[in-house]
Amino acid sequence: MPVWASLAAAGVGLLGAALLVPVARGVGLRYGWVDVPDGQRKAHGAPVAVTGGWAVLVGLGTAVLVAPAGSQFDGAVWAGAAGVFGLGWVEDAGRRRGRSFAPLVRLAVQVVVVAAVASTQTGTLLG
Repeated sequence: MPVWASLAAAGVGLLGAALLVPVARGVGLRYGWVDVPDGQRKAHGAPVAVTGGWAVLVGLGTAVLVAPAGSQFDGAVWAGAAGVFGLGWVEDAGRRRGRSFAPLVRLAVQVVVVAAVASTQTGTLLG
């Protein structure tokens, strides 16, 4: 498979995500899906929308859909991204209710997801 085909798919996904991030941000701000600074751990000066992950996930999904068969954008990558996205989504929903995962739990789940995806990609990544 030509490298340009995978790069083209990545470019389409990146463009899609870049176009959707402002839309996702607007939706998050409009409906109050935001992370509010607390003056301690959260250093941002104003509320920040927590909806950007949707745009990134749709961008990656677009790359998977337009990528030719056999490229590095396959179902395992999509499933891994969806897993990390789901973790963030559950975390954000819980945080609004005053609950949150411990940082080591989040890290452990992310490491497991990445390791699972990497184990399916060794042939495409290493040639």
